[in-house]
Amino acid sequence: MKKYILSLAVVSLFYTNSNACAWSDPDYEYFNLFTQSIIKDKSYLPFLHTYSTRFFGDYNPSLIPDDNIETWKKYFNNQLNYAETQNLVYKVSMNDLNALKNGTPTNPLLQKLGTGFYQKYKEGIDYLIEAKYLEPFMSINYVENENSFYYNRDENRKNATSLDYNKTIAALTSLYNAARNPEIKQRYGYQLVRLNHYTRNYDSALQAFKSYIEPIKLKGTVYYMALDQLAGAQRGLEMNADANWNFFQVFMNRKDRKESSFVSMKLSDTASFSNIMKRASTNEEKNMAYFLLGYEDFNNPIPIMDKMFDINPDSEILKVMAVRSINELERSYLPIYYYTSDAFGRVSVYRGNTENNASKDTTSDKKTTEVKEVKEEKISFWQKS
Repeated sequence: MKKYILSLAVVSLFYTNSNACAWSDPDYEYFNLFTQSIIKDKSYLPFLHTYSTRFFGDYNPSLIPDDNIETWKKYFNNQLNYAETQNLVYKVSMNDLNALKNGTPTNPLLQKLGTGFYQKYKEGIDYLIEAKYLEPFMSINYVENENSFYYNRDENRKNATSLDYNKTIAALTSLYNAARNPEIKQRYGYQLVRLNHYTRNYDSALQAFKSYIEPIKLKGTVYYMALDQLAGAQRGLEMNADANWNFFQVFMNRKDRKESSFVSMKLSDTASFSNIMKRASTNEEKNMAYFLLGYEDFNNPIPIMDKMFDINPDSEILKVMAVRSINELERSYLPIYYYTSDAFGRVSVYRGNTENNASKDTTSDKKTTEVKEVKEEKISFWQKS
């Protein structure tokens, strides 16, 4: 397989950058001959090649599964499908859940589940009731500074400081101690870390993680939800190296938080990915750190890809780098615009790649192609590439 990467390296030597007109959107105009979205791990779709935005966004968001919903689905013993679980966790109101608790459900989904559902999953439903009460307040309070002149947040917007801090901490601590299911107990711990982070009680957030998350020997979705909040508190304390490392762990272990944790890493530490590389100890951590380095500085990804290949030649993130490289080469050899000048020095702009360039009539086809799942065939990714 290494020959494919080395071949790509040779072709990259002939790379020439082509600039479109200033008012052009290259992603809107360009038709990809090679479909980047053939990558198997859809959680990396935001990191495909794009010129127009920071992250690639031309895909159906539902292709990236929500880790929290998958965890709840498992908690409910797969009694609900994915859509029903998503509805229960995010859409069903607190009043509807209280009605279920009281044996008088009116919500169609809860009626379908029946009153026995609450008795079977009492701790989980009680947690969801508490979480739905807290959720409208779960944002950090805005503090104006000398750089705030361009941004005026709604002063009436709810945030974590709108809650009675001592009363809420006491209630969550009591619920934590009463919970018997380790995962539900850890969820209350997550709320304690998050509340302290969002009220800027950063030291208390660190202590809450140590007291309520670490003692529960679970390192699943809830752990990384709490770790995300811990990293935010560490950034607030200017513990940037530790914050960055924890955001990196979230990036590695959460399918639905890769884009946000990538941004958080950049905000935490200007030398973020180089410092992560120094702390990486396992092959998986090193491979992921190489991916971030290659993604951030994509002028010549081949040396990085070569190192990734040596670690794991079948790595999914190596495949992401490969499809990005192919698309970059495709665009360099099939430019949208090219320029010529006549004898009088006047410059004319022509549209290149006319047969494959996406006009307004074919843009929707391009989008459909990008998001369409690629049917599995009996050929390898590298053969497709």
